[in-house]
Amino acid sequence: IFIDVAIVYALLSFTMTLYVAKYIQGSKY
Repeated sequence: IFIDVAIVYALLSFTMTLYVAKYIQGSKY
């Protein structure tokens, strides 16, 4: 269970990072 939670948390964090980066670039230009 802990491993699954860690994977989901890492995946969510990675997705949020890409989303925020794309949002910043989109808003920037």
